[in-house]
Amino acid sequence: SLSIKRRIEMDVKETFNWRTVDSRRLRGGPDMRFNSNLETNVALSSDRAQRIIVKMDYLGRYYFDEMTSYNELRPGLIFRLGNHIRLTGQLNYAWNKDNLQYVAQITPEDRADNKTYILGRMDQKTYGLTFNMQYNVTPDIAFQFYGSPFTSVARYDEFKKATNSHASNYRDRFTELQSNNPPTAEGIYTVEDGTNSLSFKNPNFSFNEFRSNLVARWEYKPGSSLYLVWEHNRSRQDAIYQPGWGNNIDHMFGFPATNTIMMKMNYWFSL
Repeated sequence: SLSIKRRIEMDVKETFNWRTVDSRRLRGGPDMRFNSNLETNVALSSDRAQRIIVKMDYLGRYYFDEMTSYNELRPGLIFRLGNHIRLTGQLNYAWNKDNLQYVAQITPEDRADNKTYILGRMDQKTYGLTFNMQYNVTPDIAFQFYGSPFTSVARYDEFKKATNSHASNYRDRFTELQSNNPPTAEGIYTVEDGTNSLSFKNPNFSFNEFRSNLVARWEYKPGSSLYLVWEHNRSRQDAIYQPGWGNNIDHMFGFPATNTIMMKMNYWFSL
């Protein structure tokens, strides 16, 4: 009897980060300290020697005692159809909660050196699909297609003012701001900082993008090739929170598009 063995590959990595410091979080402001966090990377794949390969990747980061975490799942499939066609598809889904996400900076008219940095709790969802196809018509002629719709949406609440951003104690790094009213029709939030009122733009957003390209390659002589490329892009960011991927996909393909056609030719010769 003939036994068939199938392999499964798995790679797991855990990284512990001890009290990191981010110099870019406040967009030119002071450094922001973060609590210790645990970063997880898991990659799982079926036998790569088979014609159908199933993959699953997970990336995550959890901050201890900070109400902040990042998670992403990336399931994928690879199909080899005969010796001429290769199809690859991957779905990306990420759900993130960040309790100290940058929102805005406010500069008083009379004191440019006394900026107030506004933070907020962000609840973000990101969806993406990547599709690749390669079709080798002959050893000299090939077509490649890439397409990727992408959506990221986020909403904010629980606004804060950065105070002692270097503090070892998490709660000492910010001061809670009172916000009992929704944003105005113009999308402006007004929050209370003691006796002062601070105003900033509503940070909620929905970002949608579709990118694709089609490449035709002809190797008309050994070492010399001709490429024709069609690139298609469309994207837009709206200052609203539009939940779910279905609601965003519905109007993604109504955005204005940019189409680019390019040609590249190389010729090899020997002296």
